Amino acid sequence: MARLTELAILPEDEPTLAGIVAAFAWTSLLDSFRQLNQAKFMVLEEMEKSLPFQPFRKEREIYKSLERSAFSTIERRVPWAFLAFYLVVLVVPLMRPL
Repeated sequence: MARLTELAILPEDEPTLAGIVAAFAWTSLLDSFRQLNQAKFMVLEEMEKSLPFQPFRKEREIYKSLERSAFSTIERRVPWAFLAFYLVVLVVPLMRPL
């Protein structure tokens, strides 16, 4: 295994490092959009209270009864899968004997 003092970021590692940064940025962006959507739905829920029918509440009830994973739950796993892949690509060569 390479000693820590012998480790250096080589040009061929740059795409991998860029992928890691992109995965973190992707995760941050998803969190930001999730928070924005939560705020928008809070406003819509307040507005829909004065309506004779609450379509967003009904949609949520139906979706929960289907026992499906929320899209945002699945969506958040994708950048983490890429991050894991890029870390493996970066670390595995370091584990090879010199």
